Amino acid sequence: MEAKKLEVKKCPYCKEEIIKTATVCKHCHTDFCSIDDKRKILHFIWFSIRYLLIIPAVIACILLVLYAITLGARLCKSYF
Repeated sequence: MEAKKLEVKKCPYCKEEIIKTATVCKHCHTDFCSIDDKRKILHFIWFSIRYLLIIPAVIACILLVLYAITLGARLCKSYF
């Protein structure tokens, strides 16, 4: 039975052989993710945090407007 041979490439930093599909070198631990991949991850994190902060702020503004409307209606009734 013949063993399957994996395609290999050399790490551009330490020059050791690694599996071609590797994303991290097992020898020098260099991350091979492209800058675009890292930007996409940071972009996703930024928008996730942004929406987590914006949604409660919008809800608070809506509640504040509703409270002001009901308070104004109460004040108008007390004058008439």
